[in-house]
This record gives sequence, structure tokens and C-alpha cells, in this order.
Amino acid sequence: EQRLVESFTACREQGRELALVVADLDHFKRINDTFGHPAGDRALRAVARVLVGPSRGREMCARWGGEEFVLLLEDTSGETALEIAERLRRRIEAGELELEGERVHLSMSFGVAAFPELSARTPEELMALADAALYAAKRLGRNLALLDLGRGRLRTGSGRLIEIDESLSPPETPVFFA
Repeated sequence: EQRLVESFTACREQGRELALVVADLDHFKRINDTFGHPAGDRALRAVARVLVGPSRGREMCARWGGEEFVLLLEDTSGETALEIAERLRRRIEAGELELEGERVHLSMSFGVAAFPELSARTPEELMALADAALYAAKRLGRNLALLDLGRGRLRTGSGRLIEIDESLSPPETPVFFA
């Protein structure tokens, strides 16, 4: 959270781009319920290895509670962050994890928001926008990366434009910073 505040402030002051990606492991509860919490931990470690793998040195990946992760991408546009998220989504989807002798396919949903492309005034607003894009990816069937383009428009990793009814967004902005 501190790094997000510092990066957002620096990027705003220096006129640089900043993208935020929020990722959530799909059906994590089912993995925990079916195979147990140690298996859930293995699934989290497997996706974490994918998320931190292709680092360019200007980003940070952190676990953000439960089965969610955040990628902070400085000097990165929303379109580039979407490309990164889509590549990561495909790598996770292509992998398998063996749990109790059973092959389990993993998938992950991603929400992307970028500054200054979106008019976020604070790091909390940028986080809320990325989280809302993730929420939309989950609602649209999971295993999807979505970039918030503003005004209820989202772009998928394959380039498809989606317009959503903003009244379907989460009822209130989640609190990320206490």
C-alpha cells in the first residue's frame, strides 16, 4: 500500500504512466474445500511463480489478501498492462497442478486500470477502478483480463470492447487503506 502511494505520487508529479493490475485466482474456495488448505497454498504458490516470473525490474507483485494479487507497473500504459495481464492469464490457464493425484486446471481473472488514462485522483481511486474491472471479469465468466477504459467501457485481452451497465458495479468503493 505504501509503495502504491509513493508510485502514484511520483508518477502524477513527473507526468509518468502507472498501471495497476488486480488478479484473483478463480474458484479458489473450491480448491480449498475439495483438496484442503495445503493444496490451496500450493495453488497460490503456483500462480505467484507465474506472476513474478517475467519481471522487467520496474514493477512489484504482492499478495493482497486471500487469493488476490496486485501488480504495480510503473511507466506502463493501460494497453501494455492489459497485454501483460493477458499473457499471464494464458500462462496460468495452460498450466496444471497435481493435487492428490488429480490434475487441476487453474485460471485467474484480472482487472487493469491506468493513470493518467483514467482520471483517478488518488491511489485508492486507481485501486478501486482496477478492482471494479476485476469484479466485471468475474461477473462475465472468469478467466478474463479486462482493462477499464472509463465510462463503463472495458477491453478484453483479445481486443473485444465490452460496455457494461455501471449500475451493476459494486455498490460502494471498497476500503483499501485504513
